[in-house]
Amino acid sequence: MTITLTSCYKDRDPVSIDLENPPKDLEMIVQTYFGDYTSGTNEDYVDDDKLAYIDLLRDKIHPEQHDGYEAVKQSILYSCKWQLTEEGELPSVDDFWDLGWIGEMYEQGDKKLYDKQYGWKGMDHHSYDRIHHTLVRMIKAVMSYDDKERDYRGGKQYLDFSKRANELITKSGMTYRELAKKIGSTEVTVTRFMTGARIPNAWTCHLIADALGTTTDYLICGRKEDGGAS
Repeated sequence: MTITLTSCYKDRDPVSIDLENPPKDLEMIVQTYFGDYTSGTNEDYVDDDKLAYIDLLRDKIHPEQHDGYEAVKQSILYSCKWQLTEEGELPSVDDFWDLGWIGEMYEQGDKKLYDKQYGWKGMDHHSYDRIHHTLVRMIKAVMSYDDKERDYRGGKQYLDFSKRANELITKSGMTYRELAKKIGSTEVTVTRFMTGARIPNAWTCHLIADALGTTTDYLICGRKEDGGAS
């Protein structure tokens, strides 16, 4: 299962996150895209944006909830399959008109992040555990976001990214053209990244860091693997 994060800025490409095998820099990616989402919001209302963004994540996991007919159809199919397997017969029409089933449909319209019975059918509990762990990491990343510390759209932190990346390029003797080839981009685009004219998305940051033998944590925040700062 994947979640695709999108930005309101055209220079930030969408990024898909595999919930069972998330990237190591998951928190940085989530905070980057949440930073775009909340940009322009008065700091007094950023907490409201955090809750709204978590709701958006929930909607991306359960997109079928926006189609009431589809939700009802899937519930009926699931109930029929379960009763046929367990009891050897199909449920009657009356089974779908009792208060219990109506209440169940109401809950379908209020689907939660944690929902094993109706969430992701066909997955074993190990998959559920990995997905839930990733979702908790994403929620923590959103709730711990601090725009004073994490200004990913330009500003000092992004200029520091360009500075650190250029230092590593110089040290390695690599050219922009060679770096572009390594990350599957063009020399013009890499030049824009390195001069601050364009902002690389989270995945491109990861590719640049890998090509330069470092981490996104170092390029963006100056944090080294030992936890120290540059």
